Amino acid sequence: MKTCETCTRVHITRVHITRVHITRVHITRVHITRVHITRVHITRFHITRVHITRVHITRFHITRVHITRVHITRIHITRFHITRFHTAQTQLIL
Repeated sequence: MKTCETCTRVHITRVHITRVHITRVHITRVHITRVHITRVHITRFHITRVHITRVHITRFHITRVHITRVHITRIHITRFHITRFHTAQTQLIL
Protein backbone atom coordinates (compact mmCIF):
# COMPACT_ATOMS: atom_id res chain seq x y z
CA MET A 1 0.00 0.00 0.00
CA LYS A 2 1.40 3.36 -1.02
CA THR A 3 -0.33 6.57 -0.02
CA CYS A 4 0.65 10.06 -1.16
CA GLU A 5 -1.00 13.04 0.48
CA THR A 6 -0.55 16.69 -0.38
CA CYS A 7 -2.26 19.00 2.07
CA THR A 8 -2.63 22.66 1.21
CA ARG A 9 -4.24 24.27 4.24
CA VAL A 10 -4.11 23.24 7.84
CA HIS A 11 -5.48 25.69 10.39
CA ILE A 12 -4.75 24.87 14.01
CA THR A 13 -6.44 27.20 16.46
CA ARG A 14 -5.57 25.96 19.92
CA VAL A 15 -2.74 23.82 21.15
CA HIS A 16 -2.39 23.32 24.88
CA ILE A 17 0.91 21.84 25.97
CA THR A 18 1.11 21.03 29.64
CA ARG A 19 4.59 19.66 30.24
CA VAL A 20 7.74 19.91 28.20
CA HIS A 21 10.95 18.51 29.61
CA ILE A 22 14.05 19.57 27.74
CA THR A 23 17.22 17.88 28.84
CA ARG A 24 19.98 19.22 26.63
CA VAL A 25 20.15 22.32 24.50
CA HIS A 26 23.38 23.16 22.73
CA ILE A 27 23.56 26.64 21.29
CA THR A 28 26.54 27.25 19.07
CA ARG A 29 26.22 30.77 17.73
CA VAL A 30 24.18 33.68 18.93
CA HIS A 31 24.57 37.02 17.20
CA ILE A 32 22.89 39.89 19.00
CA THR A 33 22.83 43.15 17.08
CA ARG A 34 20.94 45.58 19.29
CA VAL A 35 20.41 45.55 23.02
CA HIS A 36 18.74 48.53 24.71
CA ILE A 37 19.04 48.57 28.48
CA THR A 38 16.94 51.23 30.17
CA ARG A 39 17.48 50.82 33.91
CA VAL A 40 20.27 49.22 35.89
CA HIS A 41 20.20 49.52 39.68
CA ILE A 42 23.41 48.60 41.47
CA THR A 43 23.18 48.69 45.25
CA ARG A 44 26.43 47.28 46.65
CA PHE A 45 28.15 45.45 43.86
CA HIS A 46 24.85 43.62 43.61
CA ILE A 47 22.63 44.19 40.61
CA THR A 48 19.04 44.24 41.74
CA ARG A 49 17.07 45.29 38.70
CA VAL A 50 17.91 45.15 35.03
CA HIS A 51 15.30 46.32 32.58
CA ILE A 52 15.95 45.39 28.97
CA THR A 53 13.56 46.96 26.54
CA ARG A 54 14.63 45.77 23.12
CA VAL A 55 16.70 42.81 22.08
CA HIS A 56 17.28 42.14 18.41
CA ILE A 57 18.79 38.77 17.64
CA THR A 58 19.86 38.28 14.06
CA ARG A 59 21.29 34.78 14.03
CA PHE A 60 20.51 31.94 16.35
CA HIS A 61 21.99 28.54 15.64
CA ILE A 62 20.91 25.59 17.73
CA THR A 63 22.77 22.41 17.04
CA ARG A 64 21.28 19.88 19.40
CA VAL A 65 17.97 19.87 21.22
CA HIS A 66 16.98 16.82 23.21
CA ILE A 67 13.38 16.76 24.36
CA THR A 68 12.54 13.92 26.66
CA ARG A 69 8.87 14.36 27.52
CA VAL A 70 6.16 16.30 25.76
CA HIS A 71 2.61 16.12 27.06
CA ILE A 72 -0.01 17.69 24.81
CA THR A 73 -3.45 17.93 26.32
CA ARG A 74 -5.66 19.63 23.75
CA ILE A 75 -5.38 20.19 20.03
CA HIS A 76 -8.17 21.96 18.19
CA ILE A 77 -7.99 21.84 14.41
CA THR A 78 -10.51 24.03 12.65
CA ARG A 79 -9.84 23.54 8.95
CA PHE A 80 -8.14 20.69 7.19
CA HIS A 81 -8.19 20.78 3.40
CA ILE A 82 -6.69 17.92 1.41
CA THR A 83 -6.37 18.63 -2.27
CA ARG A 84 -4.87 15.42 -3.59
CA PHE A 85 -5.14 11.96 -2.20
CA HIS A 86 -3.59 9.21 -4.29
CA THR A 87 -3.76 5.60 -3.18
CA ALA A 88 -1.89 3.07 -5.22
CA GLN A 89 -2.64 -0.54 -4.38
CA THR A 90 -0.17 -3.27 -5.19
CA GLN A 91 -1.63 -6.64 -6.06
CA LEU A 92 -0.12 -9.77 -4.66
CA ILE A 93 0.69 -12.35 -7.30
CA LEU A 94 0.24 -15.82 -5.84
